[in-house]
Amino acid sequence: MTKVYANILETLTSGLYNSVNFAVREYLQNSYDAIKEAKKEEFKEPEGGYNVTVQIMRNNRTITISDNGIGMDKHILEQYNSIGGGTKNSPDFAGHKGIGKLSGLRFFDKFVVRTKKANNKAYELRWNSGEMMKKLENERELMKKTLYGDFIKDYVEFNEIEGEDNDKHFTQVQLIDANEDFMKQVSEESIIKFIKSNCPVEFYKDGFMYTDEIIKWLDGAISFVTTYVNDDKIITQFYNDNYNLVKPHLREIKYSDQLRAKVWYSWIRDKAEIISEEEIRGIKFRCKGICVGDNNLFVRHCMPRGSEQIANWFTGEVIILDDTIIPSAARDRFYEGHESGKLYDELKKQVGKELRRIANIRSRIHAAEQDLASFNKLKSEGKETANVLDKISKKIKDLKKDRDTVGNKYEFNEFNFGIIEELEKASETEENTYIQEKIPEKEKQINESIKNNNTKELIDELLDLQKKEVKAHTPKAKEASKKLMDTIKTAITDSANEKEGKPLDSDKQELLSKVVHIITKYLEKNKIHYNEASIKQFVSNELSNG
Repeated sequence: MTKVYANILETLTSGLYNSVNFAVREYLQNSYDAIKEAKKEEFKEPEGGYNVTVQIMRNNRTITISDNGIGMDKHILEQYNSIGGGTKNSPDFAGHKGIGKLSGLRFFDKFVVRTKKANNKAYELRWNSGEMMKKLENERELMKKTLYGDFIKDYVEFNEIEGEDNDKHFTQVQLIDANEDFMKQVSEESIIKFIKSNCPVEFYKDGFMYTDEIIKWLDGAISFVTTYVNDDKIITQFYNDNYNLVKPHLREIKYSDQLRAKVWYSWIRDKAEIISEEEIRGIKFRCKGICVGDNNLFVRHCMPRGSEQIANWFTGEVIILDDTIIPSAARDRFYEGHESGKLYDELKKQVGKELRRIANIRSRIHAAEQDLASFNKLKSEGKETANVLDKISKKIKDLKKDRDTVGNKYEFNEFNFGIIEELEKASETEENTYIQEKIPEKEKQINESIKNNNTKELIDELLDLQKKEVKAHTPKAKEASKKLMDTIKTAITDSANEKEGKPLDSDKQELLSKVVHIITKYLEKNKIHYNEASIKQFVSNELSNG
């Protein structure tokens, strides 16, 4: 038989649990399992219902965690002294390794467990944990040679408690006098925040409009437990209507003919960025109601490469239903293997890629909103808007494609597709101004140049149409611009045909070639149709007259 030595205590407690909150989580996990087991055994429900209470007392140095679950008899409580040996073999329970029960030894001077099972006596187990841990730390070499069972005898006391009602059932864990190094971690604010984020506490029913919908869809996948802190504070999850979340999207992850997980996700309406509120940021994993790891676990394993941080644009949860996917002892990850790897792959395929697609749409909408704001600012300041209008024109096309792609899968009010209409209105308003004001002004100038047979002015007008302050974007404005350019081209050609140029000397012939080359390259660059012979004749005539 393998011998267990005293030094394993320091390895287990210091190596697995580096925060008071993690120790609190282990005892809460045991309490939730005890309530689940009492329901499974069909105990008579206590008056006021099943619940867990956390008391923070004595200047934030002592924590008491109580539940009215199934309780423990003498035999089970005696196993509290053992390493491992978890008594919870059912896959329904969050705890299963028998290690977490010792997690409080490192942080508190005294550790007390009081418990009673219905129709049994009540018992108490007391650990002088402070002195014990000092011994472990100061005599490390000796602890490597001292058997665990022999060592703890000096620090553990087992007692029977008198006076409890026969039908009562409960467990109470008291963590007394936090060690100086950890006193700052024992606060009502910190523990409430941790419980809200990590434990199977209820949704905020009266302040979160999607509570009933999510609970109905979960269909018992999480057993929510009423949890109090300091008697009167009922703890609920962080999700509430103040965050302005869109309606959650619900997904079932199935493969090999089995339902493996349920996923719900949402995002803050009208925002396209990482959620600033840490308490709801990202997608979290839950297994048996308790969170595993943090939002980075989903980021690392379930997002397509290059889009990892997009996961933190969203909020939501993955509820594990596959009992072969097991959390590590520290609950910071899942044990690696085929089962967890397959789940990660399916989540990436069915959820991660979808989150990226949604984020891309939201990003384009946000960029369009910024372009519209920039356009309105420039317009109010009387500045050139042509460059912004170019961007707006492209975004209208892209967003219309996005709107068609979304289809019936999402509700339009989850995305600000109303920006399309706003962009079109801004663009058309500017184009109408161009048609009603700029075009008549240009027509007047062109007609005057034609009347005076001034081909130089006509060329200038033609080129100016390509670099005008307001470019044509709507079909109506484009048609108006095209008519102006056609009028100018015709006038230039007619003028060139009417004039008889004089012979040019060699210097002017060279100049002619250079000027014609410059003009044609410019017209090509700006995609203006031209007749090279007409341009050559025009330039030749101008040089001859000069």
